[in-house]
Amino acid sequence: MVAALSLHERQNHDLDQLRVENTSLKTKVDGLYGDAGSRTVSHKTKAETELSREDVPVVSEDMWQDFAKQIGSVF
Repeated sequence: MVAALSLHERQNHDLDQLRVENTSLKTKVDGLYGDAGSRTVSHKTKAETELSREDVPVVSEDMWQDFAKQIGSVF
């Protein structure tokens, strides 16, 4: 019974510490990352061009045939 009481008190103490730490972290995060400008470390730019499916070269039309060839050459 004494061990259970001790465990309960330790868990309550740990829970109280976690609540205090959570509150301090929330206020710190709100202060540090409150706006979008403070969330970036360096200058970010938008990509000049976006790739599309046509930009990716097609090696083979039949990928399963290529797969079978690769497996056959390995084993």
